[in-house]
Formats: sequence, C-alpha cells, structure tokens
Amino acid sequence: MSSGSRFANFPARFYLRKYYAHIGPENAALMRAAAAAVASLDTLGTVVELGGGPSLCGLLAMVAATDSGPHRVVWVDIGAPNGEELAAWLRDDSAAFDWGPALRWLERETGADAHALTARLRAAHWDVRRADLWDGLPAGVGGVGDVVASYFLAEAASDDADGFVELTRRVREAARPGARVALAYVRRSEPYRLEDATLHPAFAVDEHSLLPLLHAAGLQFAELEVRRGPRDEPPARPGYAGLVLAHGRLREPLAGA
Repeated sequence: MSSGSRFANFPARFYLRKYYAHIGPENAALMRAAAAAVASLDTLGTVVELGGGPSLCGLLAMVAATDSGPHRVVWVDIGAPNGEELAAWLRDDSAAFDWGPALRWLERETGADAHALTARLRAAHWDVRRADLWDGLPAGVGGVGDVVASYFLAEAASDDADGFVELTRRVREAARPGARVALAYVRRSEPYRLEDATLHPAFAVDEHSLLPLLHAAGLQFAELEVRRGPRDEPPARPGYAGLVLAHGRLREPLAGA
C-alpha cells in the first residue's frame, strides 16, 4: 500500500489557510501536548518529524517549551508542496505562510519571544527528506531521534488497523532508546476531502483503541499520557470527534541486555 498517489501533491497552502490561519482549541491542545512531550528536556537534540505536512506548530511549541532550538531537524514527508512551504519559511520568503497566529499564541501562553523562537528553529540544521513512509524510513534516519513527532499521519493515510500500525512503526524506527515521542490523531475520523472532491479513506482511532495499536507497532513506553483533545466549533470539517493526543518517553534497554 502507498499513500503516494494521494499525498505527493498535497494542497499545502489550502491546508495551512484552512487549519492554521487561527489558533482554536484544536491547535492550542496540539501545541500544549507537543510542549509537554519535551518539557523535561534541557535541549531538544535531534527532532524527527514524520509525515506532518507543512505545519510548524509542534516544532514551534517544542522550542518554546525548552527555550532552546533543536540541533538538527529531520523532516520527512512525501508532499512536494509541503517541502516548498517549509523552504519558503526557512529562507524568510515574503510569500511564505504567516505563522504569526501560532507565534502570538505561544507568546501569550509561555512568555516566549516570537522572534527568538523563529530564529532558534531556523538556526537548526535542517535535513529535509521527501519520502513515502510506506516504503520505510529514508537512509540515515533510523535511530537518530531524541524527539520523534508524528501528527495526523497514520489515521489519515490508512484505512485499517494494519496500515495504521505499519506507519506507526516508522516512529519506533526513527527513535533512539529513551526518546520523547509526540503523536496526534484526528479522533474517530470518517473519510474526508481536502481541496478537491476526492474522498480519502481514514482509520477511526480514539483514546481507548490507541494503546494496543502503539504496542503492535513496537512502541514501548516508560511514561505515556493519552487523552482526548477538543474539537473546534464550528468544526473544520464534518465527520470527526476532536483529537487524540499522546506523548511520552520510550523505554531504554535494561543494563546488560
């Protein structure tokens, strides 16, 4: 199975305008969860983001929570337009999407300075990979993540439990032992449409069904928090029941194992 035909030309600017032009309850909850995932860290080290599309909300929240930028960001996504949006932001292009609403929210929420946040994230070494995660991780990405994040991927690019588990294996494969993990899902999603009329399948997951799926993907946590997240009102689209948010710390091997 491949998501390539559906997401290689993802409508990135349409998506950003629709979902990130303002910060409602959903985006606020996601940023709080991303921040909580790394709150105990002094530095972010290497952050791997898998299939998160063009959004920077999670990364900006992590930088605000640790008051330090990542040394390296490994960004893996199949969508060429997503990479173009990221590149425009990294070079401070005047045509780039305006992340002002997220930055102003983080200023109010955390006291962080928006300009400093932006500068710290841009100063990281960015390793941008265009890849279909159904085919596995790109070379050199396995086991490098001190922090691994994946938002709205496994449930939106699969339509059954086997597919969800397969995509979630990429999180385990990208993580170092003891890595922090941040995950977000559309809760109980029905099939959905993006910019065009194409109906995309989805896998319905909630806070009760998630843990066995994470275990099936090989993710074993020393600490884990899973909770139901809110839904914007009015909702951004029909056919879902808010978010599912999870963050935690992976187990480390026993000494001598």
